[in-house]
Amino acid sequence: TSVVVERVLSPPRAVRVDGASVPPSTPNVTTLNSATPTLSWSAPSQGTPDFYRVQVVEQVVRSPGNVALYSQLNLMTSSTTATIPEGVLLPGHLYVLRVVATIDPNDPDDLRLVRRAASYHRAEAITGVVTAP
Repeated sequence: TSVVVERVLSPPRAVRVDGASVPPSTPNVTTLNSATPTLSWSAPSQGTPDFYRVQVVEQVVRSPGNVALYSQLNLMTSSTTATIPEGVLLPGHLYVLRVVATIDPNDPDDLRLVRRAASYHRAEAITGVVTAP
């Protein structure tokens, strides 16, 4: 038997940081022009998200091959733009920025929900590694 899996939601497209593309394949760290950059993106090509979650994830290199990830910001928006507030991005620290398109019939702020409905879907886009000026 074979199972056909249909994609309900595709990732946000064309994520930009202050108008510039910073693809995850970028081999070097990109220094941003601002410590309060504005992220922008296009809606997914498939599906209509209920909201987007914008995340700033700090990467801390503990030793070669050992990188710890720490969430520094988690914003929810229905817009296709979001500005990182002052004080989140620090010079000399390494970050990746994630935009997660989400379909969630439950209240996303209710942390007591243990099981998600079958109609919960998410798809994410991520930038390359960035640092603040």
